[in-house]
Amino acid sequence: KKYAETHKLKNCQFHTYVPKDDLPILLSSADLGLVCLEPGQEGLSVPSKTFGLLAAELPVAAVMNSRSEIALLLSEYHCGIISPPKCPQMLADSILKIYKSPELQQTFKQNSLRVIKEKANLKSSAVLYCEAISNSSSTKKP
Repeated sequence: KKYAETHKLKNCQFHTYVPKDDLPILLSSADLGLVCLEPGQEGLSVPSKTFGLLAAELPVAAVMNSRSEIALLLSEYHCGIISPPKCPQMLADSILKIYKSPELQQTFKQNSLRVIKEKANLKSSAVLYCEAISNSSSTKKP
């Protein structure tokens, strides 16, 4: 935030908590979403805002290990970029690549929505949850 102020950047916005009803409006004003995951948190945590960004049909720039669940999802559905932590130039180059390619932006946007329709929705989650419960109860021994 301080960098944006110091350099008088007009294309950056910073928001605190936004009421749930206002979130779609805020997200639709963006061109790209940014999510981060601290190294070592793979398998323990998932930046949940990723799904709101995908539902808003935004390309996602992920700063995280390529083995994390979100990075794998972005790669599988080709709806964003993954940059390793502590590689700011790689992140900047990837964002510029998206910015300079309307075709890539469109592909990422279409594929972002496809993630929500095919994988990250209540029905799919319920099926996976039921399968997990069923598998765990079938492996228990009396």
